Amino acid sequence: MAQANTCEANIVQVSAALSAAELPTEVTQWQNINLPDNWSQRWPQHSGVAWYRISWQAPCAAPNISMALYVDAISMAGAIYAEQQLLWRDAHLQEPLSRSWNRPRMLTLPPSTPNQAIQHLYVRVSGDALNSPGMGALRIADVDTISALQQNKQWQHRTLFLINAILSASLGLFCACIWLLRRQETALGWYVLASLAWLAFLYNLLATETAPFPNAKVFMQVHISAFVLYTLCFCTFTWRFIQHEAPRLQLGLCGYCVLALLGIWASPAHLQAAVLACFFFGCVLILSVNSVLVTVWGWRSRELASRLLALTMLACIALGLLSLLAYLRVFTLPSNLVAYTSLLLTVFMALILAMRLTQSLQRIEAFHHELGNKIRETELNLTASLAEQHTAAVKQMQTQERTHLAHDLHDGLGGALIRSIMVLEQADEPVDNAKNLSILKLLRSDLRQIIDQFSAEAANIPATPVVWLAPLRHRYVQLCESMDMSVSWEVAKAWHTPPQAAHCLTLYRVIEEALTNVIKHSAARQVNVRFYCDVQCLYLLIEDDGVGFDVAASQQSGISIGMNSMRTRVSRLNGQLTLHSEAGCTRLEVSVPLTLDKH
Repeated sequence: MAQANTCEANIVQVSAALSAAELPTEVTQWQNINLPDNWSQRWPQHSGVAWYRISWQAPCAAPNISMALYVDAISMAGAIYAEQQLLWRDAHLQEPLSRSWNRPRMLTLPPSTPNQAIQHLYVRVSGDALNSPGMGALRIADVDTISALQQNKQWQHRTLFLINAILSASLGLFCACIWLLRRQETALGWYVLASLAWLAFLYNLLATETAPFPNAKVFMQVHISAFVLYTLCFCTFTWRFIQHEAPRLQLGLCGYCVLALLGIWASPAHLQAAVLACFFFGCVLILSVNSVLVTVWGWRSRELASRLLALTMLACIALGLLSLLAYLRVFTLPSNLVAYTSLLLTVFMALILAMRLTQSLQRIEAFHHELGNKIRETELNLTASLAEQHTAAVKQMQTQERTHLAHDLHDGLGGALIRSIMVLEQADEPVDNAKNLSILKLLRSDLRQIIDQFSAEAANIPATPVVWLAPLRHRYVQLCESMDMSVSWEVAKAWHTPPQAAHCLTLYRVIEEALTNVIKHSAARQVNVRFYCDVQCLYLLIEDDGVGFDVAASQQSGISIGMNSMRTRVSRLNGQLTLHSEAGCTRLEVSVPLTLDKH
């Protein structure tokens, strides 16, 4: 048994007794038992205190070997004595009890003489009938051996579940964020609920105190209720994930869970332990059957994610079977392999989320590439469209310029030709060369004025209206006097607001066209021309006592080029032109605002 630094004690006898005594010397009526021990099999419905006595002997002769005690579990709280010496005790030995059933402990024993008589350890246990009260496996050996054993059991009983809880909480929180942003992801919503229920279930495996619950009974009821809710949420998650419609199964599962919760919280005290065990193992059976069904349904699906879930559930089934066979001692394997199933599911969910993220990034990249192609295609189409619009605009501008040029030629040069023809016709004798030269110079001046109008924005504005209309007045006064026609001019002395060149040119052409029409068609004897202005508008009034004409008929016939020209020019400046004519009176009124429309 003994080697250089190794020693394994012999457990001679293990006894137990029901007693609420505070010290081991007060305990009597011991009965022999075997560890691990669940006293509910021996003392049914007992909730309270029991004592355990371990008689042992160390056969090691080396005096430098320190011995240690390993206790696998105490359910729920306890205190350990070496003979009469207290080695350790839980913080709370009364309700709400401390929880030592999930905390493998290592205690160094006091020095003892090798090969001495039988030594005794006493363990005082406070337990509850619903929580498998009693004591787990026990071992006495050298410190190094017990330390290695305690670290191994610490990993299996606590660290593994702590890692599980951290991963489940992290992944559940991540899935909750996704579900809050995309409510249509109902499978993720059920996974979040399953994660919350699983964390509540794991709390029983990690908590070291019964508080904040009032006693161990309520703690166990909450623990089993969390497992029932986890069963409902996890099964629903798997069905939603593989998109398998199972309304009858869903309804039956919901009914079972409601019945289980009612039984857990409403069953009589003497039936509580049986009810809790019944519904707990019922949920284990449901999860096992669901794993088989989801494996079959998921594998039949052609989706990669569903098949991955099927493989994960198959691995969970395999771990569960191996754990069962290890528990039944068919194989020599750790019996807690089933604890790795939740880690497998966590890894599966992380893999699924990574796959979905990768697919989303690939779709975004494809969309970005397609969007870039669409943008380039749109740019080409827009360039072609702008080119077409530019060509159309150029053509429209050319057409407008031709129209303007035609109007100017008609109103300006045409009027000048008519005046010259009338002068020649009214001459009593042949016109000499000097007179003809003067007429030609006037025609050239009118033509130059038409050409210069395209730079009208840069033209100089006459200082006063009188200066502006002086050349026109001089021409028509001579022509009208030769035809026995009297022309009176009433012109404003100054500008209230300086006009633009476009105003002056437009009104100049209107006066030319109007007077030309009077001379050609009216047979008038008296013509009155009045021009005045204010801060906002320019006003023109031309009135004669001629024969008049039908204004409406002239507009409908469309043959009056001069009238149309005048209207077009005035409308270009947002002005108003009104014409009234009857026998003995023809009146033309024009008003032009001094603010040009930039459009």
